[in-house]
Amino acid sequence: EGDMPGEAALTKMLPDMARRGDVFPVLTGSALRGLGIEGVLDGIVDFLPPPDTSEQRLCGVAFATTYDRLLGKGLWVRLFGGRLENRAGVTLPGRIDPLTGEPASVESKITQIRGVDGRDAGSLSAGEIGIVFGTGQMKIGHVLGDPKLLPRKVRPGALRTPLTTVRVEPEDPAQRTALAEACRTLSDEDPLLQARFVQSTGELHMDAMGAIQLEILEDALKTRFGLSARFADPTVIYRETIARAAEGFCAYTMPKPCWAILHFVLRPAPRGSGVTFRSEVPGREILPRYQHQVEQALPLALSQGRLGWPVTDVDITLVGGSHHQFHTHPLDFIVATPWGIQDGLRAGGSVLLEPVLEMRLRVPPEHTGRIMSDVVAMRGEVTEVQSGDDFAAMTALVPVSESLDYPTKLAQATGGRGGMSVRLHGYRDCPLELGATAPRRGVDPLDTSRYILAARSALEGGIFDL
Repeated sequence: EGDMPGEAALTKMLPDMARRGDVFPVLTGSALRGLGIEGVLDGIVDFLPPPDTSEQRLCGVAFATTYDRLLGKGLWVRLFGGRLENRAGVTLPGRIDPLTGEPASVESKITQIRGVDGRDAGSLSAGEIGIVFGTGQMKIGHVLGDPKLLPRKVRPGALRTPLTTVRVEPEDPAQRTALAEACRTLSDEDPLLQARFVQSTGELHMDAMGAIQLEILEDALKTRFGLSARFADPTVIYRETIARAAEGFCAYTMPKPCWAILHFVLRPAPRGSGVTFRSEVPGREILPRYQHQVEQALPLALSQGRLGWPVTDVDITLVGGSHHQFHTHPLDFIVATPWGIQDGLRAGGSVLLEPVLEMRLRVPPEHTGRIMSDVVAMRGEVTEVQSGDDFAAMTALVPVSESLDYPTKLAQATGGRGGMSVRLHGYRDCPLELGATAPRRGVDPLDTSRYILAARSALEGGIFDL
């Protein structure tokens, strides 16, 4: 009732009314025709402003990198909470801690914040995106501030992990150092690329999602860095788990001064459940800070099992052990944890797990039978088929190891008319004769004499070689 407000007054009122749910703006447009797109974007900004979360704790995630000639590396950051300003002191994730497998916290000062237009913005508030310089060793996927405030889809671990690894060698041996540095730079820019230097063999490895990404990598090395490289055949990155419940024991008591005794129970867990840990040991037997060290050391203790692959789907319980009032060194339990875990994995036996893709295919109807036969030949199974007049849609589950070159085969079989998309479905048991083991990196904790020497920095390379 009453007078209808004018357009200018209504425009000012609409954002608050939309937030309260008093009005529901309706916008028209067609993405196909390119009509109304700017209006929709403006409407999202004008009518649905984000809630004010600038007073919350700082929380943001890095999702891309850029480089500036004067300021060096900058990170594109989406801020979900709090406020970030130039020259502000913040706690940033740094290099991966070799003992915990987690980014170590470092204090730093932000040198400059730029807006999406590339200009110095001075600050970044919740809901905004900007380029942040002075981020130290932060990488794509690292969290700035409190990770608990992140939306579930962007929390640590939500990003996919590479499924294949390949050895990379320079065409010119003199460019080995330059190649390693270039691969590390590309790895920083793309979370689905991971560069690894294996100290025990002197080899450079790149973990990637598949053959297409490796082709892009090869081209980037040539065009951006002027480097020519040779790539070995890709190898699937398997995982492994324990076959049956078992106990693991470690008594790290010699040579003095040291004392860390651990008793674990390891049990198989459901596929896809990951690793769980709990302690039943009272604090008087193992001090809480030492029990925390055990938990911190688990990522590296499980980074390679008895088959050489990362260990998953296992429930670990610390059921016994002890520290010593005088002999226990601050790092003794970090040294002892891989020893006790590997003892349990050896006693429980190993099950190889292979990655399985959900493959969605779209092919001409006359090729449906051929494609279904291909799936079966790849040790896969067809889960759904939808037939149409022009194309048939098919969904199948296929092991990564059997399908590395299937995009090329599909194009050849269908004369280029077939298409496919894939995503990781999960991991399943794989007979060892159909899979592969991986050589151990570094010193095996069950080779106790060499392991203790390595732990005391008496062997080149340290305890772990990752």
